[in-house]
Amino acid sequence: MMKYTKLSLVLATALSLTACGSDSNNQVDAPTDPSQPDPTQPERSVGWDYVETPFMDLSKNQLEGEVLVTFGIVDNRAHKWLKGLDGSTPSDLNGDGVINYHDVPKEHLNVMDDGSPLPKLTPIAAQDIIDVLETNPDGLGAGTARPDIFKEGNFSVFDLLRYMAVTRADMQFDPGSIVHYTDSDYDTFEFSFSWDRNGDGDFTNDGVYSASKNWHFATNASGGREHDGGNETAYIGHRPYGRMDNYWLRPSMEVRFRPFSDTMTGRRHWVWSQEIARKEANDGKYIVPKVQYFNVMTGQTMVYATDVEVKSFNMLPGVFQEGVIQPLDVFLTLAHEQGMDFSFTYWPIMSSGAVVNTFAMSHNPFSGSYGGFRADVPVRGELATFSDFSYAKPACNFGLDGTPEGQGRLSEEECIAEWASNSLGGPQLNTPDGAHVMMYAPEVVQLQGPVIYHGVVGVEEIDVINDPGTQSDVYITDIKLENANIIAGFDAGDKPRAKLRLLHSATEPVGNSKILDESHFGWKIADCNQCHNEQKNPLGHGGQSWPINYADGFDYPQPYYCSTCHGNNGASDNHKRGARCFWCHNNEGEMSVPNHGDISTNIIIPGDELVTNRRTIFSTQPNDDFSPRFFEELSQNVNNDYSFSRTFPEPYACVTCHK
Repeated sequence: MMKYTKLSLVLATALSLTACGSDSNNQVDAPTDPSQPDPTQPERSVGWDYVETPFMDLSKNQLEGEVLVTFGIVDNRAHKWLKGLDGSTPSDLNGDGVINYHDVPKEHLNVMDDGSPLPKLTPIAAQDIIDVLETNPDGLGAGTARPDIFKEGNFSVFDLLRYMAVTRADMQFDPGSIVHYTDSDYDTFEFSFSWDRNGDGDFTNDGVYSASKNWHFATNASGGREHDGGNETAYIGHRPYGRMDNYWLRPSMEVRFRPFSDTMTGRRHWVWSQEIARKEANDGKYIVPKVQYFNVMTGQTMVYATDVEVKSFNMLPGVFQEGVIQPLDVFLTLAHEQGMDFSFTYWPIMSSGAVVNTFAMSHNPFSGSYGGFRADVPVRGELATFSDFSYAKPACNFGLDGTPEGQGRLSEEECIAEWASNSLGGPQLNTPDGAHVMMYAPEVVQLQGPVIYHGVVGVEEIDVINDPGTQSDVYITDIKLENANIIAGFDAGDKPRAKLRLLHSATEPVGNSKILDESHFGWKIADCNQCHNEQKNPLGHGGQSWPINYADGFDYPQPYYCSTCHGNNGASDNHKRGARCFWCHNNEGEMSVPNHGDISTNIIIPGDELVTNRRTIFSTQPNDDFSPRFFEELSQNVNNDYSFSRTFPEPYACVTCHK
């Protein structure tokens, strides 16, 4: 996987609201009462006091773009081979020094449960979902079937299944099988579903796909352009224990609908019954019994809050009805009411094209700042389920009915098929705190840390705020700086070598230099070279002596170096992040960085120059059969984990000016 385009931290540009008026309007506005809210401004939740990114009006939101959907059970043979779960002894077949998906033999690549090839994900236009469901085609509601949770134009995964059932002739909710959530013992839509998989028009002869009450879903969040329009179809998906009609359907989400075993269904039902019993025991109050921190380095678990009555901070008012609680509300409650040092950032559409548009934790009082971008994913649920899913063979230490005290135990085959996978599930899902709904309080919410990110990404994170002494050796080319610290990375050849280090913008005059202010004609234009170069006036420096960082090995002007004498030219404050700014601040979308020279455009990198194509210790996105797929080329920002801008190398240049 091309890890450098995964999610990362928002660093530089602050969003601003601009009021426009007319000089010819002589009307004097009446004075406003400062004690009363301004009706012309969006309502600002107090939760924003704990968000490092600038306030944004999120009161308008609806499903946009497309979602990706597929059906059926995958035989995850590749994972079984890699973990020896099928009796195999995995080995380094390609001789690159590691055992991973590049080594999986062809006969062990993934197929469907009947041995057929994996089907591609089908893109469904969001507007089609909106248009179909607003007609209330199945009598379950015009729009979402859960208007108590979602605002108009927003939907659950259950709503997507509704859409599929009314638009495909080979799928149906079995007649009379739907139990409305208001009549359900579990406060969710219950149903029996059938898929005419063999296409013979008969809904009764398709095995586990016929008249089953075990249908649920697996999902992956948006993967961005790396997924190449939905061709990455071999995923197994995260397997939530949550209610399908509570799970927020988000743009570019990948959803696999499939029937599970009776035991998996029973396990979910047991979780739901515990949640409902907890609410009743607490007289309807939303109380989380334990909030924990698990130190992955020491293996120790610390309980730092008990019996937390969680408040909704309504941070996504355009998506959820007021009062809906999300995982981030647990930590906002602790920050607001108990003074604990939690903070969040808002993740937009990332540089990879991955659609996030929600909040993720960026700091906690135990492991501190995550430096770059870590979508902290708390584990939440019933404590008994915390070991249900495993990358190896899970314990499956519950009865055949899914309850801890139930009779019988699963066969090894079913345990591996349902709970052992290369994906997450149950109480832990790899999506940020603001992407989920928790209508019922879980028994435990647990943070895990500290984050050691380079072990996952394969590149040491350059965090110049938490580690201001960090330096990077680079090779200088005509279009970028190549990271010389990467093992088996770029070919040094005869390229000049230089060093990147954190510089500091001047706040007081240095020698005869002038600290720039609002009177500067280029105020807040980051790229000094747009105006100050050898062809344009005013030349500055007598037209001869341009400020160049020769001491670190450079022989051309760099605007952030100019700031060491002339100040930061009005650059906005950052938001406590000092790494992987490029994950959000690229050359497209709301977080773009105009007037920043070469980082305001993309470059095309051919496959033979892509470092990740050579670093086979890490898996790339797989082909349809789960064999590794390499990129022929990639369009990306010049700043990434492997290369840097020549003039605005990130994060050094960013933190120099954006303090």
